[in-house]
Amino acid sequence: MLTKLRSKLSYANVISTLCLFMLLGGSAYAAATITGKDIKNSSITGKDVKRKSLTKKHFRGSVRGAPGAPGAIGPQGPAGPSVLGQLTVVRSPQVFFGPSDFAQSATAFCPPGFRVVSGGGFSISDEQVAASLATGDRSGWGVIGIDQAPTGGEYVQAQALCAPTGQAVAAADRSRARAQFASLEARIEAEQR
Repeated sequence: MLTKLRSKLSYANVISTLCLFMLLGGSAYAAATITGKDIKNSSITGKDVKRKSLTKKHFRGSVRGAPGAPGAIGPQGPAGPSVLGQLTVVRSPQVFFGPSDFAQSATAFCPPGFRVVSGGGFSISDEQVAASLATGDRSGWGVIGIDQAPTGGEYVQAQALCAPTGQAVAAADRSRARAQFASLEARIEAEQR
């Protein structure tokens, strides 16, 4: 049995085992022999202490005393600015379904200097609104309606609730928002075919 064990031993196995014992033994020795007396005052900061490892009993009132009485209540501050009176409702044109259109989209864009805060829309058709969401750049609100059996007169229309941004905004690139809705509309069309 001893010869079988000796055949499995190599120089690397013996050295790695010795290193492991030295490493673990050295840490254990340090943990057992280093005390608070060995540490220089003010050399350990809050970064060196494990979070939530110290409790009230560790401080014994040396750091924090009893809480004082609450102070007097201060005066009411002025009301902040309100844009509720400045909200603007914008509606898109009615976008009619063509004879072969399964899905149609409409987008209501906010005027320059405004951003959409909410919105919605409707689809006057035999189906429903498939999507209703703000444009990626918050310049408007779009809806996509579905119409499976066009009989004529069906349309979709979006509505945006816009609030001032507080600063002049250059005209937004609405082509990106239109492309976003065209892509979503095309995906809905493709899923139905």
